Amino acid sequence: ADNEAVLFVSWHDAVAFCEWLTEKEGKTYRLPTEAECEYACRAGTTTAYNTGDELPGLYHRHQQIEWNPVAVSLEVGTTPPNTWGLQDMHGLVDEWCLDWYGPYMADNQTDPVGYVSGISKVTRGGSHSVELFYLRSANRSGAIPDDRQWLIGFRVVQADMPATTPLPEPEPNLWAQNVQQDS
Repeated sequence: ADNEAVLFVSWHDAVAFCEWLTEKEGKTYRLPTEAECEYACRAGTTTAYNTGDELPGLYHRHQQIEWNPVAVSLEVGTTPPNTWGLQDMHGLVDEWCLDWYGPYMADNQTDPVGYVSGISKVTRGGSHSVELFYLRSANRSGAIPDDRQWLIGFRVVQADMPATTPLPEPEPNLWAQNVQQDS
């Protein structure tokens, strides 16, 4: 319905929507960075959830692992907003981020934008039909950008692209180097 989260959209679909909306509105729309997602979700808190160390039951949407789609209400805006007025930051659907997925850097960064390239894109927010642990403010996941599935949607940000330079692609782990693909 018109008041439900969007599902089954690839990262490319989400970016194309932002480009379409930018053209239509004459303002810049884009996917949020991973850092922006966590910052917005936390809304100044340092606890596991923006509600504290526990996430009240009214935020739960079938919080157990499912391998196949389960009918769950994905109506947006039915839970209380965080202290910054943002809704559905925990557990509605995972949301595509601008960043490529990769290990965190050990040093401090300002307005990080992830890596210059990679295999998967970051998703944030946690989703329905996953364990409650995965709805934490700090939780991150990754998915192949072409993936369209029942757990991932997106949220848009009305802002210019960050000016931060992406990090170079990380060196592969030792176990992933010099892998021969033929027998």
